[in-house]
Amino acid sequence: MKANIYALADPKTSEVRYVGGWRHHSSIQDDDTFTERSYPAEVTAWIESLRPLEPITVHLESVRFDDERPSAENDALAAAVEQKWLEAIS
Repeated sequence: MKANIYALADPKTSEVRYVGGWRHHSSIQDDDTFTERSYPAEVTAWIESLRPLEPITVHLESVRFDDERPSAENDALAAAVEQKWLEAIS
């Protein structure tokens, strides 16, 4: 299993408006869309305000999980990588 850390950027200004993570099994293709994700209300409102445009999805990093490691440790690892990107982009 792995997590992809990604950013959503404004298609008009290229400003990054959201950084998040998406966990999936290795068998799922990396190009699966993020459109079915649940976002915070303010991010959802921003995405809706862009219509008919969509945010630019930027893949930032993939984090591979160790199947031997407890799930909580894998979650903490993914959260730390997501936080790293939040700080780098801010």
